Amino acid sequence: MEAARDAVAAVSSSTPIRGMDAVEERVAASVAVPRFRTLFVTGLALMATVLAPLGVYGVVAFAVSQRTRELAVRMAIGAHPRAVIQGTLTSGMKLAAAGIVLGGTIALGVGRLLEQFLYEVDPASPLPYVVATAFVGLVAVSASWLPARRAASVDPVSVPKAE
Repeated sequence: MEAARDAVAAVSSSTPIRGMDAVEERVAASVAVPRFRTLFVTGLALMATVLAPLGVYGVVAFAVSQRTRELAVRMAIGAHPRAVIQGTLTSGMKLAAAGIVLGGTIALGVGRLLEQFLYEVDPASPLPYVVATAFVGLVAVSASWLPARRAASVDPVSVPKAE
């Protein structure tokens, strides 16, 4: 840049030279806002990815803890642990299905509001919704498994004593 300034000064010393930046600096300045938006949305997506399993696990674990007495009675009258696990997983999947339907509906509505953050992506494209649904379903099964196993291992004799 110094050589360019000297060349201009040699031709015309009265010509002002302003706004001389490297191309890399100009490009970086031109994409700063889109880059920030992308990083912001990516950060929110990562937070949602971490919080979704925790939320599903918390809701299912709470639902199982509320049904501990019922599950103990079922086990006492002869329910097989596999049936208790299956019932607990089914209730967890029902909660997840309700959340998927509600979340998908909200996502479709909010997707239009976030359209300015997207570059060459249709907010109504089905692929992200299918991937998100599969992910939440997998997370729901995984997060329901531990409370289901815990429910199946409940000692029917100890539950009435604890309450």
